Amino acid sequence: MDNVIQKITKTDIYVRYYETDRMKIVHHSNYFRYYELARCDFFIQKVIPYSILEEKYFIMSPLLSAYSEFYRPLRFEDVFSVVTFVYDFSDAKIVFGYLGLYQVNTIDDCGNLILEYLNNGMRKLNGLVCFGKTEHTFVDSKNFKPVRGKVFIEEKGDTLCNLIRGMRL
Repeated sequence: MDNVIQKITKTDIYVRYYETDRMKIVHHSNYFRYYELARCDFFIQKVIPYSILEEKYFIMSPLLSAYSEFYRPLRFEDVFSVVTFVYDFSDAKIVFGYLGLYQVNTIDDCGNLILEYLNNGMRKLNGLVCFGKTEHTFVDSKNFKPVRGKVFIEEKGDTLCNLIRGMRL
C-alpha cells in the first residue's frame, strides 16, 4: 500500500459557479480542466514542474486523446478530490489515470480506492464521481518532433523516462 501512495497525488478541487450549466451541474468539458490541474500537480509533486520541462529542457507534452466516464454529478460549491496516477507508460507516450472522489480525506483512502477500482474493473465505488484518462507524448518545443523520455533531468538525477516509469501503478 505504501508503494501506491508514493505513486499517486490527490488534488482537492472546489467547484466554482461558472463551471456549472443550466441544469446547475458541472458541464462535462470542465472535467478535462480538472484533470489538467491534477496532472500538473502530479508533475510538481512527483516528477518535475512542466514549466521546468518546457523552459530548461525544451520538452512539451501535447495531448493525444482524452476520455472520461461520469458517475455522479458535481454541483456549485462541491469539494472533491482528483487522484492522479500513471496508468500506462512507454518511451513514446504516457497515459494518466484520474479518479474523481467525494469525501476522501486521506491519501491512504485514495490509494485503497484506486486499487479497488483498478482490480475490480469499472465497478462503481462509494463516492466515485468520475474516471478519466489522458494520453500524451513528449515533443521538442523548438521543432515539435517526438522526444523519447531519455532526457536526463538534473534536478532529479535521473532520466525523465525512469522517473515516470517509477511512478507507474
